[in-house]
Amino acid sequence: MEDLESKLKTGGYGGVIITSSFTISCLPNSIVEELASIGGPTFVVGKKTAEVARQAGFQQLIGEEIGSTAELSPIVSSWQEKNEEDKVPRLLFPGARTRARGLAELPAIDEVAVYETVAREESVLAAEIMAQAPFDVAVFFSPSGVKAAHDIVARQKTTRMIALGLTTAKSFPDGSDVSASSKPTAEGVFAAIEEALHAYST
Repeated sequence: MEDLESKLKTGGYGGVIITSSFTISCLPNSIVEELASIGGPTFVVGKKTAEVARQAGFQQLIGEEIGSTAELSPIVSSWQEKNEEDKVPRLLFPGARTRARGLAELPAIDEVAVYETVAREESVLAAEIMAQAPFDVAVFFSPSGVKAAHDIVARQKTTRMIALGLTTAKSFPDGSDVSASSKPTAEGVFAAIEEALHAYST
């Protein structure tokens, strides 16, 4: 938090990157207000993050229709190129301790860890998941979810696995039978589930 406060005091940013609604919920209101007051574009991932950001006062939201940081990276890069002649303003990126794929390689981005995703003990998670078994479908919303629960869910041989977006789908072990939703929305997930179940029944 001190690192983020220091960067806010330094200033000089032309926009903000927020890839998860949790970024906003875990920060004090005063910090969120300072971030929103930076102005310029606010790059987000997905409708949920966009909605939370909008309610918190962020404007010029870009990325509402995408589902991963991998998809956001070329959008940010394109924006940087368009502003290159005017000296690309730096973007402030408060997010998870795990570096975001794609965005971490772009220039003029100050990435600050404000939270860390920590999985529960495997035995505890396995007990919770298996208590709900059997199930027809398991939906994974992030690569961290795949890392934590894939092997446990895979014990149910007939469970169809759904990934929210291509980044999550690519995080599955090689050879995995997984369907990816085309859009980061409830409708996209339902469509992927319907397609997977239809394929399984034919």
